[in-house]
Amino acid sequence: MASFLSKIFGNKSQRDLKEVMPLVNKAKEAYETIKTLSNDDLRAKTAEFRSKIFAAIEKEEKELAKLRERIENEYDMPVDEKESLYKHIEELEKISYDKTQDILLEILPEAFAVVKDTARRFAENEEVEVTATDRDRDISAYRDSVNIRGDKAYYKNTWSAGGNMITWDMIHYDVQLIG
Repeated sequence: MASFLSKIFGNKSQRDLKEVMPLVNKAKEAYETIKTLSNDDLRAKTAEFRSKIFAAIEKEEKELAKLRERIENEYDMPVDEKESLYKHIEELEKISYDKTQDILLEILPEAFAVVKDTARRFAENEEVEVTATDRDRDISAYRDSVNIRGDKAYYKNTWSAGGNMITWDMIHYDVQLIG
């Protein structure tokens, strides 16, 4: 009987693959566009993703900040009012969380494409050059694998991990995106 049902509905693995393959296919489509970007444009995608998330939850986060400040500063607030504010905070936090999850799911294929192409660039190049930022300068102060020359930062594809030298040589396969 189970064999008959699995032939009709598929087994758990088949159902899971059927559910996730549209995301993998979207990631592969996005990858074709992503791989044409410059290193700086590729890097800017992360900031773009963050901005999209923050824009989606901005209203709730501002209201949460006001409510928390009010609770902290109004020492003589009645307990029932404070309890009501805490309940409202919980509701806003849930809304903010749900919106964040929706945006993350929306950007997931493109984010996977960014990761895959970053891996490709490190696998194919001994160094990856980007316009230096303050963060790059900070990292270069304690990482030998990052060098600043002029206004450029150079990230080597070899670095020390756990006392061993590691050279990045992998590009993500579909099964890794599925995982």
